[in-house]
Amino acid sequence: MIKPTSSRRRERTPGRSRERAGTQDTSARPEALGPGLVPLARFACARRRDDVGERGFTLIEMLVGLGILAAVLAVVAPLAGRTRAGMELRSTAFDIASTMRNARAAAQTSNAEQALVIDVGSRLLWTEGQAVGKPLPRRFGMSLELPVTEQVSANSGRMRFFPDGSASGGKVVLRDGGRAAIVFVNWLNGDVQVQWTH
Repeated sequence: MIKPTSSRRRERTPGRSRERAGTQDTSARPEALGPGLVPLARFACARRRDDVGERGFTLIEMLVGLGILAAVLAVVAPLAGRTRAGMELRSTAFDIASTMRNARAAAQTSNAEQALVIDVGSRLLWTEGQAVGKPLPRRFGMSLELPVTEQVSANSGRMRFFPDGSASGGKVVLRDGGRAAIVFVNWLNGDVQVQWTH
C-alpha cells in the first residue's frame, strides 16, 4: 500500500532544487551583492590602476624627457643668439643714422656746417668740436666709404652736413657674419638711409 505523503515529497523536491539553483545563480551576479558593494575582481583591477598612477615617472621616462629637452635647446639656442645679434646690428645702424639726421637738421637750423667724426679703430662717433664721443659696439665689423677729402686718418673719417641740406656723402658699413647694415648719406640732398644685405 503506497502512502500519499511520499508522492507529495517527491513532487516538492524539483521545486526546491529549482529554488536552490536560482539562489546560486543570483548570488553569482554582481548586482546581487547589494548597493555599494564591488566584486573582488573589479576592486583588484581598480587597485592596480591606482597603483600605476601613484608610481609616477620611471628613470627611463625621465631620461627620455631630458633628452628631448636637450635636443630642443640645441636647436633654439643658436636661433635666439642670431636673433639677438640681428637686433643689436639693427639698433646700432639706426642709432648712427639718427645721429646723422640730427646733425643735418642742426646745420639747417643754425645755418652752420656740422661735421660728424667716426673712428672705426676706437669705435667712437662724435660731432666735431665735442670732447666726448658716443661709443659704438665692438662686436661688429665696421668700415667707412668716404671721399678722400673727408678721410681724417687711416681709421677715421668725417661726414659733413651743410646749411643748404646737402652733405659730403659716404657710407658706414656694419657687418655681422653674412649680414650687413649700410648707413648711406646722399651727398646731393643729405638724405640718410639704412640699407640691408644678407
